[in-house]
Amino acid sequence: MAVIKVMIFVCFVYLFLDCLVSAENDKNSSTTSFSSSCEEFAQLFETKRLGTKDMVPKHKVQGDELQVCSKSKSCCTHRMEGKFHHAAKTDMSETLISQTAFVKNLLVTSVDQCQDYFTQMIRRAENNTNLYFSAVYGSMAAKAHLLIGDFFMDLQKYQQNEEVDLRDSVNNFFDHLFPLVFHHMINPNKPAFSRDYVECLVQVRQEIHPFGEVPHTLMMDLQHSFHTARVIVQAVQAGVGVLNATEQYAVSNDCVHAVMRMKYCPYCQPIVDAVPCQDYCRNVMRGCWAHLAELDPLWNSYLEALQGLTGRFRGQYNIEDVLLEVDKRISEGIMHAMENGPVLSEAVTKSCGQTKWSDDMVPAPWSTNGEVAGTPDRALLNLQQKLQTFIKSAYQWQGFYTMLADSACSLEEDGADCWNGETRAMYSRRLVGLGLAGQKHNPEVQVSQEEESIITDLKDRLKQTTKALTNQIQEVPDTESLVRNWEETGAESGDGSGSYTVDDEDGYGSGAYGSGASETGGIDGGKSNDDSDGFQFARDKQGKTVDKQPTKKTKNVDRPSGAPSLATSSLTVATITLLLYLNIIVNG
Repeated sequence: MAVIKVMIFVCFVYLFLDCLVSAENDKNSSTTSFSSSCEEFAQLFETKRLGTKDMVPKHKVQGDELQVCSKSKSCCTHRMEGKFHHAAKTDMSETLISQTAFVKNLLVTSVDQCQDYFTQMIRRAENNTNLYFSAVYGSMAAKAHLLIGDFFMDLQKYQQNEEVDLRDSVNNFFDHLFPLVFHHMINPNKPAFSRDYVECLVQVRQEIHPFGEVPHTLMMDLQHSFHTARVIVQAVQAGVGVLNATEQYAVSNDCVHAVMRMKYCPYCQPIVDAVPCQDYCRNVMRGCWAHLAELDPLWNSYLEALQGLTGRFRGQYNIEDVLLEVDKRISEGIMHAMENGPVLSEAVTKSCGQTKWSDDMVPAPWSTNGEVAGTPDRALLNLQQKLQTFIKSAYQWQGFYTMLADSACSLEEDGADCWNGETRAMYSRRLVGLGLAGQKHNPEVQVSQEEESIITDLKDRLKQTTKALTNQIQEVPDTESLVRNWEETGAESGDGSGSYTVDDEDGYGSGAYGSGASETGGIDGGKSNDDSDGFQFARDKQGKTVDKQPTKKTKNVDRPSGAPSLATSSLTVATITLLLYLNIIVNG
């Protein structure tokens, strides 16, 4: 009985060992079949839309005709390498676009939002001005409605980069406002003036300065704030332009071959699930985008300058603060005229002669046409806060061009099971540095040290934009220096000259009422020599970029002689209304 048990045990052991041997043979047979068969790769080749399955040989063939991938037995042909070449170029382009997409979307969205905010603020300021006129100056509110609309339309056009001179807009508004004020506020309940008399009043406004300092100070603040806002918007748009051009960057042929070896040549073995080693990928991408990395210092400077100007977006240089006070400041000018009614009447008589009435001798009615119901809306949109939030987000993209290559390799692997360019094994070659300087000994990509034309162009754009931002930062003084500058230029000097000089070399000039027009190209709120507000690059005959040299010009600008102080103009709405009715009763 014991012998039978032993025999049965021996049989079981024999069967067990036989099964193990058979399983090992099956495994070896399967491995041999996978290595020589290209069927799985053929399916992948078609799935990835590299070509049709019939382009892939059924079994490995000699790879003597291959130019990039290994020439040993392979599942690839020369024709398939052509497909790999096209796919590698497409991959690089799509990868670059995906890398720039987020930061570009941030800039584009911010520009659109800024423009929307500007439009909202201008419309709100226009509505507030109409409401103010209806509540306080009802007798002329209807006739002033169109004049107010034209004025704010000019502001809107300027902010949309149309060629509008804010100096002319402000002067035109106050020129045509004066006849209305002189009639309804100083000579109320009188017949309408004749057309010739009205035209004379328009012409003499800038000589007799009925509104005191208001037109000049308002003009200055509008120029400063709108120009600063325009510079910021154009600078962000320029950043978008740089990123758009970056997306068009074409890598070298040697780079395409390196990407082929990294991404597509494993299929030829066939290894269909290969993942490149991380350092291998970094060497390839750092070589391919080495020239782009050279943009990083200028890109960082651009972001710093953008942040610097946004930080000074306050006071007279904050478009929101200025627009919220436009209606009150216009009213200050009207009150100045009313307070000096007798003096103005004498000056008008001296310049235009005795008052001339129209043929219709009926007094002008207290019209309500064009009046707007409601109360002024002075709620802040907090534009400065929104800009600072945007800049904080954009500032995080410092180093964007330096980290571009490594960001493309964030999903790759390290270890002994990754593709190292030849087989599945650890990548042992040296990791090169970033930028052109680190590519002299790149083991994967040969990189030319000669700067490419597209990189030169992008550098010029970033330099030009940063220069415009930096110039604007230098032109934005603090509040105390601005007030001191105004006092020193002779607001109360009484020199009787009626004019002063503005030096335009530095944009606004040293005078308190600089024109805001820059004589250099680039981002500019005024008129430039080439009549363009965009980025302009002057080039010499050889096509090299050269700096435009500013041309120093001197302009004579009228200013009030011995203009009274604005200390008496900070009246409340109630006081303004009371004085208005008293004036009407006295003259009525």
